[in-house]
Amino acid sequence: ASRLLSIRHMRITNETTDRMLTTNMASAQKNLFDLQKRISSGTKVTWPSDDPGAYELIRLLHADISDVQQFTRNADAAETELISTDNTLRSVLGSFQRAAEITIRASDATTSPSDRVAMGNEVNNLLESLVASANTQEAGHYRYAGLRSDTPPYATADTNGDGMIDTVNYQGS
Repeated sequence: ASRLLSIRHMRITNETTDRMLTTNMASAQKNLFDLQKRISSGTKVTWPSDDPGAYELIRLLHADISDVQQFTRNADAAETELISTDNTLRSVLGSFQRAAEITIRASDATTSPSDRVAMGNEVNNLLESLVASANTQEAGHYRYAGLRSDTPPYATADTNGDGMIDTVNYQGS
């Protein structure tokens, strides 16, 4: 009861009124600034103190978006690599098919020796093409070298006295 009496008889000076008005005006200005910032940015939550639960959800969603974007980049890179690998393998298959055709033609008893030499040269060219395909690079890495992707997997091809490919040595892992 004595406290109520002292509050009831408390004197409010002009200085107290000015201080209360200044404080209230500053608070209103800060609230107005915060509202204008939210309107202009289109965001309701800027700081964790605005809404801790929503802020955490937003943070998790941003992390999920980042993960999805990385997965998309990885899938695009894998697709590019698979398309390139498919093209290389189609080329290799075409070379093998052509070599099979040449072999069948060369086995015919009516084929002349000069035709067989020409066929041998064509098969040698196919082998050179196969070695080049096997040494395919993607983004500076040799695709078919295994773990040693900085080294061409088929860097050396031994030739016989006629300059024809005799053996090819694998240097990958």
